[in-house]
Amino acid sequence: MEKDWVSKFTSKYDEIYYDHVSEKNEFPEDFFSALGADNRFGLLVSNKNGGSEISFSEFVQNILDMSRRAGTLTYYFVAQNLSAKLFDDHGTEKLRSLLPEVMAGKAKVNLALTEEQSGADALSINTEAVQTGDGNYSITGDKYCVTNGKGADYLMVAARTSPPSDKKSHGLTTFVITEKQPAKTSFVSLGKMGLNFLPLYSVSFNGVKVSRDAVLGEIDRAWSFLSRTFAADRLALGAMFVGMGRMALDRAAEYAREREVFGRKIGSNQGIQFPLARAFIELSASEAYILRGSEMMDNGEIDRNRDIPMGAYYHSVNAASMAIDAALQTLGASGYLSGFVEKLYRDIRYYRMGPISEQLALVSIAERTLNMPGAKE
Repeated sequence: MEKDWVSKFTSKYDEIYYDHVSEKNEFPEDFFSALGADNRFGLLVSNKNGGSEISFSEFVQNILDMSRRAGTLTYYFVAQNLSAKLFDDHGTEKLRSLLPEVMAGKAKVNLALTEEQSGADALSINTEAVQTGDGNYSITGDKYCVTNGKGADYLMVAARTSPPSDKKSHGLTTFVITEKQPAKTSFVSLGKMGLNFLPLYSVSFNGVKVSRDAVLGEIDRAWSFLSRTFAADRLALGAMFVGMGRMALDRAAEYAREREVFGRKIGSNQGIQFPLARAFIELSASEAYILRGSEMMDNGEIDRNRDIPMGAYYHSVNAASMAIDAALQTLGASGYLSGFVEKLYRDIRYYRMGPISEQLALVSIAERTLNMPGAKE
């Protein structure tokens, strides 16, 4: 694979482009199409199914490089690649036949998991899939904060097919609805603070029919592969956060070197230097954390080290928040005015709450890694 492809790609899709589509509240159609045109959504897909089959570590490096110029738009690169990987690893023959258009960006794939009442507790979802007389399934339930839900060509829907047993993760199944905006489905657009290029919807399913061959993995056992995908997602998003932080830090450092007030460069003041230097150190530490986790992912060690993706996510989102805040403070009024730094500021705030909140990341490490007593004990 061409090693400098990200640099060439972001020479066009840079901070100016990110600012433009965010300002216009637009889906970045040409950004998405350009990635698809070069099959960049098939980077993790196996060679036998038409993908590039690069290592997860190389994928993460692509994210670090892309997000430093394109900012939060990199989310689409992350999400579509991880979705294609799910089709490749766990899809039926029917679902794998859809991979060419998914990898080429001709079909957008999104996940409908979260529900308003269950929130981050994915194992408490209420959406049900009931088997019909012909062996297929009927899905009923409401999903919340579904990314690009109405614009998705294929919607992966997590539903309960059996009541939870002693093991709460039992009974979840992931279906792929292969009809865009299918009958018996309604969409409501959700207004939000940032991520203007990323439409969110609540989606209601009222007996939507799904065929048996549109199931990812095994019936009742979706959590076995979804949990590993979430680990990959936390590392990938962590890499995006680092890039976002560096994007803001680059601008702030440039401004501090050039801006003169009271007859000297503002960058000569330690009050400016220290916050930016601290942010640089924290972002570098986050990158090391993420690269360690990525190597574990490649070596098949991540299942025994689930604290690594969780910790990497927590550290990187906080490091990016620190960097972007320091950058905005350095820029002063010009940072507060409409521009890519204020958009990064609004975007990163979301990721401190989801897809995994700071508090859940900490409690997971406390209870599962440090063996501290849980709230129910």
